[in-house]
Amino acid sequence: MVLREMMARAWRTLRAPVWGSRVQAAPSLPGIVFAGDLSAGSTSWSSRRDAGAWLNVYNRNSRVRGPVSRIAQDVAAPAWILKREVGRRPDGTPNLDIVREHPLLDLWRRPNPDMTGSEFIELLTVYVEMCGVAPIWIVRDSEDVRRTPDGFGIRPKYLMPIRPQDILRAPTRSHPHWQFRIDNGERLVTRECRPQDMILYRQIDPLSPYRGGIGTAESISSEVTLDEAIRRWLLNLFRQGTRIGKVISVLGLTQDSARELEAHYEKHHVGVDNAHRDLFVGGETKVQDLGAAPSELGYDESQRLLRDTQRQAWTVPGDILGIGEDSNRAQADAALNFHQRQNVAPRLTRLESMANLFIVPLYGDPSLRLCAANPVQESADAQHRFMTDGLVRGAVTVNEWRESHNMAPLPDAQGNRLYVPLNIVQTEAEEQSRGVRGTGGPGAKQALEFVGSNGNGRRH
Repeated sequence: MVLREMMARAWRTLRAPVWGSRVQAAPSLPGIVFAGDLSAGSTSWSSRRDAGAWLNVYNRNSRVRGPVSRIAQDVAAPAWILKREVGRRPDGTPNLDIVREHPLLDLWRRPNPDMTGSEFIELLTVYVEMCGVAPIWIVRDSEDVRRTPDGFGIRPKYLMPIRPQDILRAPTRSHPHWQFRIDNGERLVTRECRPQDMILYRQIDPLSPYRGGIGTAESISSEVTLDEAIRRWLLNLFRQGTRIGKVISVLGLTQDSARELEAHYEKHHVGVDNAHRDLFVGGETKVQDLGAAPSELGYDESQRLLRDTQRQAWTVPGDILGIGEDSNRAQADAALNFHQRQNVAPRLTRLESMANLFIVPLYGDPSLRLCAANPVQESADAQHRFMTDGLVRGAVTVNEWRESHNMAPLPDAQGNRLYVPLNIVQTEAEEQSRGVRGTGGPGAKQALEFVGSNGNGRRH
């Protein structure tokens, strides 16, 4: 009788978390739209997310945020230089001078009252990587003396990034304006602008090259969805209070004795403080664990899968993300160089093209060029070898070598001379009366004279 009652209680309890009506599924992450309704028994695990959902993934998922934020911060780090074309070199390439002060530089350093230039570029990069497009609203300067035929100023006053999900409508023939929402500091307000006042900085979607864009994050959508499903299962494991941990049966145990044993068990063996304490009872005892363990879901494997997949999608080395498994200084330097060449430099080139095509011409000077500094930095060892090799070959001065090593220059311009090895000579016209033709400097001429002498300053 007692055994039958215990089995009935166990059966009623087991029904609740698996098939019972009391089960409450963990809430989905905000903004996620599934292609198939998984709760209805669909076997489709592909997900279709809008821009807002992808930005929520960026905010909530550390394995996705890691490479994207690293790329965005590194793209926003280099300094920007404004150059003006002044004539041409003999080889036909433009001769560029650096412009120190210009309204365009002021705009690029402070695009709007709420952002610095670095924050602006970092935000655009996040939008493009996650959503594929970063809309930029050009707010015109109403005080600009240059006007369009419809009375608008030409010079930009602010560059306002718009969240991709806030674009409500693109221009059409019947409604030739962009319609979007923007935060005015208190709430989202709906605004409209002309087509020429909106820039779509984007990553091209091959399936739809003339509309919108696609982010790199879309390529790992399935892995992100699987990771979220496992995390929701684990959250349910902690939220649901109806799962039985163990069923303990003791031969010949009465109902009253079972309650006493249960009370003793909860007092001395339940909770963190009582963890791993031993229990001694008389007679035959059987302990059976019910339910699936979290390790059986392969959660650790799914985490590694998502980590490796996003590293492949964004080609970010593990050393850049702090995954230093069996790493050393040389590997870390090589990873940094690879990241700067393959991830940062191409994105800066795309950003330069956008700025020089859509923003720079608004200032009415076709000779201006907005350029980013080279983001590729050589390692300290490579820089040392480069400068030392240049020093011994007469390409750099001593003071230039000292400056590259953070050392003060030699006094009285002693370090401004070039030194060349004595065993380097020109041989192109040696047969002409032992004369040597060339355009070497004083140091080279002195070296040639020394080589042609017998060592004491006299010629052979």
